[in-house]
Amino acid sequence: MPNLIDETVRALLKADFSLDVPVTSRTLDELGAVVVANPFPERALEDPKALLVTFRSEPVTAELLKSLAPLHDHRRLHGQAPDG
Repeated sequence: MPNLIDETVRALLKADFSLDVPVTSRTLDELGAVVVANPFPERALEDPKALLVTFRSEPVTAELLKSLAPLHDHRRLHGQAPDG
């Protein structure tokens, strides 16, 4: 769900760069929870550039999960890129 920060950043991107793109933000607590929930903690220490978290503004659908098959919870997808 867009909030004031999301809407402000989106408006600035559109005004300054002519980019009309969706924006989603997370609080510090939400980001901390993502770090704690990382299903690849050893990999994060060994090769952090090989990890990726994709944030969504809407819940993850069953169709999307079937196509990606990562570890997930409602607004977050965890994946691994072994080759960086």
